[in-house]
Amino acid sequence: MHPFLNRNENGRVVIRWSRLVPCLAVAILASLAVTVAFQYFMGIRFRVRVFAISTMFTIVPWLVLLYVAKRQAEGKSARQFSLAALLAGITVVCLFFALTGSERRADSEELAQREQHEKALMAIVGTGTVHVSGQTFVQIKRTSFSDDDLEKIIRFKTQLDDVGSPLYFLDLSGTNVSDRGIARLATMKSLEYLFLERTAVTDASIDSIEALPHIRVMSAMSTVVTPERLLKLSIKQPKWDINPKTYQRLKTR
Repeated sequence: MHPFLNRNENGRVVIRWSRLVPCLAVAILASLAVTVAFQYFMGIRFRVRVFAISTMFTIVPWLVLLYVAKRQAEGKSARQFSLAALLAGITVVCLFFALTGSERRADSEELAQREQHEKALMAIVGTGTVHVSGQTFVQIKRTSFSDDDLEKIIRFKTQLDDVGSPLYFLDLSGTNVSDRGIARLATMKSLEYLFLERTAVTDASIDSIEALPHIRVMSAMSTVVTPERLLKLSIKQPKWDINPKTYQRLKTR
């Protein structure tokens, strides 16, 4: 007899729900863990569709095999589906398509929002490049771009986070941005690439940037930022790629 089946006093084959339910719960948790792992390690955003598909591929084979074993234990052919099994199958299929349909509608709405945010950001940038996708890329090529303009971009943080497109790349090279504007960047925790070349920033801006947790590349070339301040930053953040490399000369002394 199958471990999840039992024969009652009347000789009827029944499912041992006390054994099956915990196993199904473990399978669902395992599917959720796999989905979250993909999100964390591969940067894939959590999707109901992905979770639903992985859950179905995990659970449905179990249920099919259990159904076949039950039919065989009853001395019946597995090819002859009962009405209950047919209704259960139809319900699963309908639920799957309902989930994927709602997910597609959500994706369409999110895409429309991203396009709106992209246009709004481009209106602020003026001249440059803006791309709002899984992450937001902003490159500004307008010398008149000021601290007030940067403040307008920073105000978009909530909207970008809502559509799963946090700001990760910001190129302010050659703009009129100063320490006042950079001080407001402390809220942009998602920043990974920051370029401040040929701007009016000083050592005070480095104090503001230092607290950003995910920076990979930071460039302050052709500014008045001192090698001594960059050296302190490199000691505190050894994994950062910091430019200019003039601070490295101080390390050898």
